[in-house]
Amino acid sequence: MWLSRLLIAAILALATACSGLAVKPLGSSLSQQDLGVVVADTAGRNGQIYTRNLTRLLGDTSAPKFQLKSSLSSSSTSSVTVRGSTADFKKKSMTAAITLIDTSTGKTVMRDSMSESTTLGTVTSYYAQARSDKHADERISQLLAKRVAIRVQLYLIEMNKQ
Repeated sequence: MWLSRLLIAAILALATACSGLAVKPLGSSLSQQDLGVVVADTAGRNGQIYTRNLTRLLGDTSAPKFQLKSSLSSSSTSSVTVRGSTADFKKKSMTAAITLIDTSTGKTVMRDSMSESTTLGTVTSYYAQARSDKHADERISQLLAKRVAIRVQLYLIEMNKQ
């Protein structure tokens, strides 16, 4: 009986100790440290999704110190061979080439490229194939935006330490 009361008291103490803890996106803390990043628009529908997600992840800033430019390229293959047997799968990959520019000096401080790929099954319906392709492109754009945001944030944190 006393053990259960002690356990409840410990849980309540932990819950009240953590009540002042606020979790916020890393991008907003970077802009508070004057390390704001403005994301340049990327062309195409995939570019719109990529740019919107990247801006959300890095935080919107009014006085950016850096500008992030990206270019997206995608490719696809129609069938994938797994251990000697051919199946009706489509492999799509997308690459983002990124350049981080210091707005005060105009110099490039980081250049990198990242890739994401996915495999999707094909069906006989042409509408379903088109919809599946579109969904895969949108999903890859979102995943690339997350990877690029993490890469840029890690670079800025490391740069801020020096």
